[in-house]
Amino acid sequence: MDGKKCVGCAQARRKGAVLIHGSLLLDLKAELTAKCFGMPQSRIEKALAGIPLLPQVLAPALEQAMLQYFS
Repeated sequence: MDGKKCVGCAQARRKGAVLIHGSLLLDLKAELTAKCFGMPQSRIEKALAGIPLLPQVLAPALEQAMLQYFS
């Protein structure tokens, strides 16, 4: 992914319980995102350049990364 983030994860621990949340970027509307965050649309588009958002591209990349991490 050339160092670009397409996955996020958070964890919270309270009174012996653990909540884990994960997200995977599959689609992003650059125009809407730019309006929401008050920034130029070109900045969003530049950040997204080269990120494969298709599940059939991301799934094998994630599988490969997890196999390397957990092996």
